[in-house]
Amino acid sequence: MSELDDIFEDNQEPILEPAEFWQHDKIEMLLELCPYEPHTRQWILNNLPETKHEATELINKLWFDHVPRDPRDQFLKRIKLQTL
Repeated sequence: MSELDDIFEDNQEPILEPAEFWQHDKIEMLLELCPYEPHTRQWILNNLPETKHEATELINKLWFDHVPRDPRDQFLKRIKLQTL
C-alpha cells in the first residue's frame, strides 16, 4: 500500500503544502491591478494564504478581477467575459 492509501484509511487529512514565495509576490502584483478599496487590499496583504491551494484560489480570483493596463487588453478581456 502507498502512503496515500494509509492516510485515507486512517481518515487523516493530507498534509497541506505551504504557499510559495512566488505566489505571494503574484498576489501583491495583482492587487495593484484590482479595483479594490485600500482597506480590502491591506486586509488581503495582512492575511496572505498559508497553503498552495488557498494561494492558487486567491490568484485565480484576483486574475479574474484585475483590470489590464493596456486598453487593448481591457477591450479583449471584456469581449471574452461578454460584458461589453
